[in-house]
Amino acid sequence: MSTNIDMEKEVIKYKYQLQRQITLLDKALLFVLLLIIGFFGNAYLSAYKSSLTKEHFLLESRLDALKELASVHSKLSQEVISLINIDLNKEDDSKLYKDLIKEFDRKATASKSLFSHRFDIDSNLYLWFHYAIAYGRVKINKDDYVFIADVLSGFDQSITSALLKETLGEKTKSTPITFSFPKWDHHELYNSESKDAFNAIKKEWESFKKADGR
Repeated sequence: MSTNIDMEKEVIKYKYQLQRQITLLDKALLFVLLLIIGFFGNAYLSAYKSSLTKEHFLLESRLDALKELASVHSKLSQEVISLINIDLNKEDDSKLYKDLIKEFDRKATASKSLFSHRFDIDSNLYLWFHYAIAYGRVKINKDDYVFIADVLSGFDQSITSALLKETLGEKTKSTPITFSFPKWDHHELYNSESKDAFNAIKKEWESFKKADGR
């Protein structure tokens, strides 16, 4: 009888120790699991935070570049508008204008990867347009100034739309439609230095103006 009682005590003791070991093992496994979750969780959060930082940096870079372009373009627009009163064949009169074009070209080239393909096309054509005028490749008449002003307005709208898209995520529906350069390959302007290319853009502008009811 005493032997049976001792055996029962041993069994109870063994079960208690076994249960205790199982409990400790469960706690150890839970601790390891929490460590793993914490490790991967921190890694994910770090990666996510890094992506947000890069995205924010890219957005800030775009906005800064656009603001710079808008500022330079504003100066350039004023110079073009004053073309009626200056002689681009005179070095003193044309130097500031040419310097502004170079500054715009440098900033537009440096910022090219930040913008859409269409914006790049517009900026390339825009620069060609002003180089052609500034360096005497195209002789303009006083009748051309309304056309030039509309081209400037169209590019201003391109910059404004890009700013709106970057800040608001979309273009506003109330934005007026303005003249935009035709496709680059349509007029082969890249290899052209003649009045023909200038007139080709002007012809499209006149068609646009007529269709717009102006």
